[in-house]
Amino acid sequence: MLKALLFSLLPSFVKTWWLRRRGVDVGPGVHIGFGMVLHGKIRRIGDHARLGPLSVVIADEIEIGRWVRFHPLTLMRAGKVTLKDYAKIGSLTIVNGKEPFFPRSEISVGVNSYICPLCWIDCGQKVIIGDDVSIGGATHIFTHGSFLPYLEGFPFQTGDVIIGNRVYIPWRVFIMPGTKIGDDVIIGAKALLRGEFPENCMAVGIPAKIIRQPYRQPMTDEERLRRLHEIFDRMIEVAKELGVRFDIVERTDTRFHAHWKPGRPEGATLFFDLDPAAECPEGRCLRIYLDEESFPERGSFFNARTRRFRFEGPEKDLGRMVRRIFSYFGVRGMPA
Repeated sequence: MLKALLFSLLPSFVKTWWLRRRGVDVGPGVHIGFGMVLHGKIRRIGDHARLGPLSVVIADEIEIGRWVRFHPLTLMRAGKVTLKDYAKIGSLTIVNGKEPFFPRSEISVGVNSYICPLCWIDCGQKVIIGDDVSIGGATHIFTHGSFLPYLEGFPFQTGDVIIGNRVYIPWRVFIMPGTKIGDDVIIGAKALLRGEFPENCMAVGIPAKIIRQPYRQPMTDEERLRRLHEIFDRMIEVAKELGVRFDIVERTDTRFHAHWKPGRPEGATLFFDLDPAAECPEGRCLRIYLDEESFPERGSFFNARTRRFRFEGPEKDLGRMVRRIFSYFGVRGMPA
């Protein structure tokens, strides 16, 4: 442990160099902040992962994926820690469960999932969090729930907590041991969860009860286009609020073409066409796609279905606004 503490005081480039020398798979662009303690068998640190300062990860096995964001002043202590690609851990979050004789201690955070600040997660057993999950701040997750003596007639509760894919858990939710949440589930704020919650439902209350199932409605192509234009309307409103010129060149049901800050060095073109083969009218262009396969080899783009993005050169400023506004509508982008 003393070596890990001394290691945490080194500059980031020295840390990454030393880990590679030790045979750890450390990708390019990795940054390990000052005072970041990593103690245990490190399997991998993926490309462009950023591990914030004054935080601690202690585990028998540590695996960190690409573009992971581990914010400052966070403690993670478990038997096994897995943070998959694009996962984010907010500041002042405490994950604790690594104790002698508790070999099942594990936390796994899925692709593009986010644990907000001030959360407390007890992982004496397994806590498995799926992909595209948002866990609001001040949420508490427990895998063990007993204190008074079992031999005197008091209940004993323990069990893994399993959270599926595309689950939204807002702030101040309490999750009891053994809880299992299916895919596509929405939880009400300040709910208390215990038991199993099937996929595609909404649950609220103390204790939480299902009030709507199914919750997620099927989407037609026409409805998806209508919602995309709602996002474009919001972009226009934001530009007006900021006093930024956002000139509409052409707008139809299947096409959107606009200039952002025209005539200025940071200006760019925003372009959408339902046909992915349609060419962008200008060279400096940020293209929005609505299909599931378009990933241009060059140029800036944002794919609203797969949530992948790449912003280059003069389109970066426009790209940041696009990514932020799509995120406002729940479409959180990930670098391509």
